[in-house]
Amino acid sequence: MPSSPRWCATASSTRPSVGGRAGTCVAPARAALLARVQAAASGDDELDARTALLLAMTGPAHLLEVVAPARADRRHARRRIDHALDAGTLRDVSAAVRQVLADAAAATVAATTAAVVASGS
Repeated sequence: MPSSPRWCATASSTRPSVGGRAGTCVAPARAALLARVQAAASGDDELDARTALLLAMTGPAHLLEVVAPARADRRHARRRIDHALDAGTLRDVSAAVRQVLADAAAATVAATTAAVVASGS
């Protein structure tokens, strides 16, 4: 795959634009980003902070199948996603995000239980 441009100029402007006027740069930028995340998920190298954060957010977004299209690679990718922020400067962010997700899950269970009880089922 040819290297993707970091930006594209639109026809109506001299300023760089990620999407371009007609989205001409969206596909190459998406492909480059996806390749970066897939490489991070499949590798064992230490991740830079930006890549670690991006990889960690693929878990809550339920993008495991996108990040690791091959079923055989998903267990390793899942571990990388779950622990991408454990080491490094974003460890506190990881703990906060996990707490927010746990709280949201608990609130969902509580709301569902209350709705079922209130309906008399």
